[in-house]
Amino acid sequence: AIREISQEYEERLAAIQASVDYDILDMSGSPAPWPDVLAVYAVKTTSDPNNGQEVVTMDDAKKQLLQDVFWQMNRISHSVSVQEYEVSSTTTDDDGNEVETTETETEVTLHITISSKTTGEMANAYHFDSGQKEQLDFLLSPENRSLWDALLQGAGAGAGGGNGGDLVSVALSQVGNVGGQPYWSWYGFNSRVEWCACFVSWCAN
Repeated sequence: AIREISQEYEERLAAIQASVDYDILDMSGSPAPWPDVLAVYAVKTTSDPNNGQEVVTMDDAKKQLLQDVFWQMNRISHSVSVQEYEVSSTTTDDDGNEVETTETETEVTLHITISSKTTGEMANAYHFDSGQKEQLDFLLSPENRSLWDALLQGAGAGAGGGNGGDLVSVALSQVGNVGGQPYWSWYGFNSRVEWCACFVSWCAN
């Protein structure tokens, strides 16, 4: 489910980029970490007074609920700015005289902003009561970080331990990203590059 939703996120970014003929891509922001999304989803789904459900299993209906939470926590917006500037060049005519010409060039920048909401903002948006907020805090407490890491990693629970735990958690929150956005554009590239080092820098930032 995480991979499919992450793919949808990538496709929306790609669709925006495909819709504009731009020279420069300016991307800012990042999506909410997956542990935050999953924790909000878990509390909302299990404590729904009208249709409370367990979240150990996943089906199409629950995947839709998770998808709804993800897109309520994450928003993609974009705008386009156009800048004109003059470029001067000097050439030599047939008589050997230097001729200076000035041309106006246009530079189009596509700005994409990813805005994410915190778990606190989502708790308020969903009108969580004090008990639900306690559940949310417990799910995201440091003592449970290794469990989230194991869930997102699909491997052992030790990945989040040690001094690098926070960095690993950020990296694991991006599980499912297949396109390398926003890492390479955040790093300063205008088009896709091999983004392994960009990703590490993005996580550290």
